[in-house]
Amino acid sequence: MKNGMRIALWVVLSAVALLAALAAAGLMLSAHRRDRVVALPPLAKVTLVADDKAIGRGAYLYATRGCVDCHGVDGAGRTFVDDGSLKIKGPNISPGPGSVVTAYQTADWDRTLRHGVKPDGRALLVMPSEDYNRLTDTDLVALMTYVKALPPAAGGAAVIDLPLPVRVLHGFGQIPEAATKIDHARPNNTHEVPPGESIEYGRYVGEMCKGCHGDKLLGGKIAGGSPDWPPAPRLTRGDGSVLPKYPDAEALVAMMRSGHPLRGIVPPDEATAWEAEHPALVARFARHDIVGDPTHVREQLEAVAGRYETDDLTIAGNLYDFEDRLRSFELTARAAANGATQSSATISPGGDDGMGSPAR
Repeated sequence: MKNGMRIALWVVLSAVALLAALAAAGLMLSAHRRDRVVALPPLAKVTLVADDKAIGRGAYLYATRGCVDCHGVDGAGRTFVDDGSLKIKGPNISPGPGSVVTAYQTADWDRTLRHGVKPDGRALLVMPSEDYNRLTDTDLVALMTYVKALPPAAGGAAVIDLPLPVRVLHGFGQIPEAATKIDHARPNNTHEVPPGESIEYGRYVGEMCKGCHGDKLLGGKIAGGSPDWPPAPRLTRGDGSVLPKYPDAEALVAMMRSGHPLRGIVPPDEATAWEAEHPALVARFARHDIVGDPTHVREQLEAVAGRYETDDLTIAGNLYDFEDRLRSFELTARAAANGATQSSATISPGGDDGMGSPAR
């Protein structure tokens, strides 16, 4: 009996010692991660243009891209998480007293917004730069111009008080910074997309969705999110997609307008602020049908290739009947041949396990 108690006590003490060692190691790794320098390639020069058009666009971006959530309407900083053990407050980015961007040059704004890296080279712990990385130069300049034109407001530096478990998880890489999720060598997005109800603009706006829904919009656990946050839903077609829950464009827009069911992550006021972009997002996520004559089908397939930046499309049919499937491939081949001399995209029939045929 005594031997059993000794063994149990030894096991408990060993477990406690192991947890303490892991916690100590996690804290050390966390401190190292916060102090490490992120190497960036030379940044392309961005020219600041201070005019009314840029300020107007910047105001819209500031209101619709989550800036208000962390920095407040006036830019003075805002506490957006405070549950007793965890507190996070955004810094003052207005031109007022206590601003953290007083000495910022244009390159510093680029480094911070699109790369998640401070001017001194350290990674920002709380900054959704993976959402902003594909901002065009024009929109980056517009956002900078608007923030620099804000009325001065008093504030201070960011406040990030993390409980012990969160710091340990950060140390072991379970809560990654945005800078670790960005391909910093990728050239800046110089392709200007005019705002409007188009798949192309919806794709551009949809870059903001990747911070929660993942780079391929497949959903799942939100990297760096609170443990009590639900998994982000899948926004692409396929098993587990949330799109079938919205039978038409109106239903999808209603969700965006209300913020539900993403309540707590996309507040209703923010969801309403970018209402003008809802049609473009609907075009991006909900409109995938390609219907028409061979010329139109060919044009739409080329648009799909451009959207996903690929020179090769493989079409797979899920038709059960062999004759119908063969007919589908014949129509695809006809569409591909219709403009073969006008495009570099290669379109080839695939197997029978894909997402469907383009024409039937």
